[in-house]
Amino acid sequence: MPSVGDALKEIALHSADIAAEYFRNSRLKSWTKDGGSIVTEADQKVQEYVVDELRRRFPDAGIIGEESYSFAPDDFEQHPDKDWFAVDPIDGTTSFAHGLPGWCISIGMIRNGKAHAGVVHSPPWKEMYLADGDSGQATFNGEVLPRLTDPGVIDRSTAIVCDSKLLQMLTSDYPGKIRSYGSTALHFCLAARGVIDFAQSNRVHVWDIAAAAAIGGAVGMDFTYLSGKPVEFTTLLNAERVPEPIFAGHKDRVGDLSSLFALRK
Repeated sequence: MPSVGDALKEIALHSADIAAEYFRNSRLKSWTKDGGSIVTEADQKVQEYVVDELRRRFPDAGIIGEESYSFAPDDFEQHPDKDWFAVDPIDGTTSFAHGLPGWCISIGMIRNGKAHAGVVHSPPWKEMYLADGDSGQATFNGEVLPRLTDPGVIDRSTAIVCDSKLLQMLTSDYPGKIRSYGSTALHFCLAARGVIDFAQSNRVHVWDIAAAAAIGGAVGMDFTYLSGKPVEFTTLLNAERVPEPIFAGHKDRVGDLSSLFALRK
């Protein structure tokens, strides 16, 4: 029987084929949702496919996705043992709509309140991050990712990938480098791979972070709120934004990082 990871990999690869029909296509249709974020017809087509596949392969699981809540049952509080999938068909839609490479397909599985499995696939970058939930390992393009190593003291050489609106929400004494590529899920995966020291997001949704949290968790990465509280996923299945900005990185250093930031008054 195929593992959850195998299923997510297959779904992500076919989703990439669907997205490719729209990427850098001058006829791409896009519009603005309530709240000001962009959505495209590619988001909708990819999500339709992903949801159909998840329903077929995992008929007993719940599903929640960015582009529609209609197929997400309202009984998550009454069924805490149920598996849930959090789907972001195109994370980084603004990048996608402008023909930029900072986007990905992100599908995470939540089990018993924790990010259990997930895939983050970036076709433009030719990168796939995968956590199957059973082996306890995560892979990058098929190679097992090692456990994170302590990046050491936070200084001018430290690098963080972050929400593009970080400085609109937070003040900071952070001395290092700041980058943003347009995708929350990819940001966290870059930190999980160890090519960036830390990752940050503002108040995103569960579908933005579930897959990356499974991948990061497999390499020992901690996901904490600005206040230092751990991110708990069961409470996020109501489709509300997370209550605080999130920081992720090595467990011994992520608290040092978040202490350098504060909410703007």
